[in-house]
Amino acid sequence: MHIEIDLRPACPSCGTLMRFSRTVPPIDGLPEMQTFECTLCRVAVTAEQVPQFPELAGATPLSA
Repeated sequence: MHIEIDLRPACPSCGTLMRFSRTVPPIDGLPEMQTFECTLCRVAVTAEQVPQFPELAGATPLSA
């Protein structure tokens, strides 16, 4: 199950939400990395991808 949650960081320069650019897969025991870019400032930020809410991995969505 995939849970869609908007966790884009804010640009450290202007505060605008950054756009997702790319993912670097885990290599030799290192964690997965994600890169985000600010389209206004042209600033890029790469950080470790931290799983959000791992306790929800097997959750079933509520019926509407």
